[in-house]
Amino acid sequence: MKPVRFRVLANSNPWVVSDAATYLVITQKNWSNYYSSVPPGSDFATYIYLVASRGVKPNPGYRIRIMEVRQLKDTVTIKLELKEPDPRKVYPQIIVHPVAVTEIAKGDLEPCDILNFVFIDQKGRELVVA
Repeated sequence: MKPVRFRVLANSNPWVVSDAATYLVITQKNWSNYYSSVPPGSDFATYIYLVASRGVKPNPGYRIRIMEVRQLKDTVTIKLELKEPDPRKVYPQIIVHPVAVTEIAKGDLEPCDILNFVFIDQKGRELVVA
């Protein structure tokens, strides 16, 4: 599998689309299916965006991070780190939406007619195919 370069977006909050866990590939063709306006700072002519959200959680101990992106032929695999609260810590009880967003230059992906995107967790378990 070939590593694919990606850049993590610092401000991921505008990309939250649902109170449920969500794993999306956002492109120039489909962004309007999820957002009423173009997310701030996005450039759909140059990039695609990977959005991974844990949904609504009760405290900031829940986190998500995109660890790596790799491509093998027509399959792009996105490896996520899903963090649970540390049971030895006390967290404020506030509603959070853990979300991670990365942008990938279209030119950094090997050309294929149709790409399949597979989101997996840090243990290699498949979460969703988008």
